[in-house]
Amino acid sequence: QYDKYMAANDVSKGGSFYLQSKVYRAKELLQEFEKGARTEMKKESNQSGSSNQ
Repeated sequence: QYDKYMAANDVSKGGSFYLQSKVYRAKELLQEFEKGARTEMKKESNQSGSSNQ
């Protein structure tokens, strides 16, 4: 979807740089959230794995 929104707002085609920047920042935010969620899941699995021993 990211590529779709970026293409739809392409400045050379009369689109909005402002909207492109908002889409880009949303993508960055989602990637950071996903990275944090993965890290948290790893921590939880390590804690539950060590408590079973």
